[in-house]
Amino acid sequence: MSKPYRPLGLDVELRVMINGVVAIGPIQATLLGEIHNMGSIAAAQRRLGSPYAYIWKLVAAMNDKFSPPLVVVSRGSAEGGGARLTPLGHQVLDAFRKLEHLVRVEGRSELKVIGRSARKQRATEVVARR
Repeated sequence: MSKPYRPLGLDVELRVMINGVVAIGPIQATLLGEIHNMGSIAAAQRRLGSPYAYIWKLVAAMNDKFSPPLVVVSRGSAEGGGARLTPLGHQVLDAFRKLEHLVRVEGRSELKVIGRSARKQRATEVVARR
């Protein structure tokens, strides 16, 4: 028995690479947004549900690729610690979100072409399995 046909959920996922390494992608952008909202890397990590070490590696990797860094951390004290985006962090996050929007809006017709082709391929695979 074959699986029923379901339309493909099409989307585009943007990643900005520097020398072949991801500088910012959807995960990094979400993390930057959560750090901005929560004021803390630990709170952002809890909200995202990712391992703490992984989140710190993402922050360190982003900070390593940009000068000045995107996130600054202040150690705990009487006033408490925290993290915040630098002005460059805000600029990079805003630019990334604008690029995502442009790709989705301006690339809509191209995405439809890809989607139609993917459906044809999938339908052919289903028929071939019978």
